[in-house]
Amino acid sequence: KRVRCLRKIADILALKGDFQESVIRYKKVQDVTIEANNLVENVIISLNKARINLYMENYDEIIDDYKYAERFLFENGLENILVDILAERGLLYIFSDKEELFDEVLEKLGEREREGIETARVWISYLNGIKQIHKGEYNDAYGSLISTLQEALEIDKLISVGVLFNLIRIIVEIYKENLNQPFVSEEVNNYLGLISGIVNESNFFYLKGLSYLVNLLWQIISKEGEDHNEIIIQASEYFAKTGIEEFGNFLLILQYNMAEWLGLEGVKIQSVFATPRKFESPQIALMELLEKAV
Repeated sequence: KRVRCLRKIADILALKGDFQESVIRYKKVQDVTIEANNLVENVIISLNKARINLYMENYDEIIDDYKYAERFLFENGLENILVDILAERGLLYIFSDKEELFDEVLEKLGEREREGIETARVWISYLNGIKQIHKGEYNDAYGSLISTLQEALEIDKLISVGVLFNLIRIIVEIYKENLNQPFVSEEVNNYLGLISGIVNESNFFYLKGLSYLVNLLWQIISKEGEDHNEIIIQASEYFAKTGIEEFGNFLLILQYNMAEWLGLEGVKIQSVFATPRKFESPQIALMELLEKAV
């Protein structure tokens, strides 16, 4: 119980966006789990550390944690979970440009696909799409992800949200000079609607928070509504309820930038931050957010 309580504290810190402190706490708890030979808690902590470091781009800190978790999952026959962890390691190798290791992950996922694990096939297609985005091959990536979407929606909601966010990312990149075109708005709005439906039905707290911010920025970019207060209020309430401070702070920064983008007067958000961060455009802010959706 003590280990679980200590781990929950680290979990809460991670949810709030205090990633460095959460990793420090996880390491302290892990010392206790190793001493007590608590293998299950140790695997959970290893995965949490790996995911945070993947998000923070601390790639050198990750691989041992993933390998430890994979070995435990394989030895205990937890193949469905193992597939998801292999996919996360695939993302690590994409972002750290380790082509041969990425291919090894695809081979292992291919083995699971041949064993009848459906999510393995979806992950392979998704990872290939993310790799193409990483290389700037946006048209190819669009083809990969759009062909994955229907199966992802049927098999795994979490993967499908990642597919949808990255389809939006590709569209914004390809049509960055023509984002106000009706066909662009229609496609992005369709994807945002699908995301909203999924995250509202699931416990994807982080992705639901991200969807609020992406929706707000897209509303500004597409000029589909001049009153953004409703979505700002909904997002503020959600971030306060869930404690996702990272997104709460980002929302305040967006409100400050909105004063610049939309020519609003009398906005004093800048007093919240010593040096408010400025984005040249809502498109730049949107692309930064969408990169977090992998």
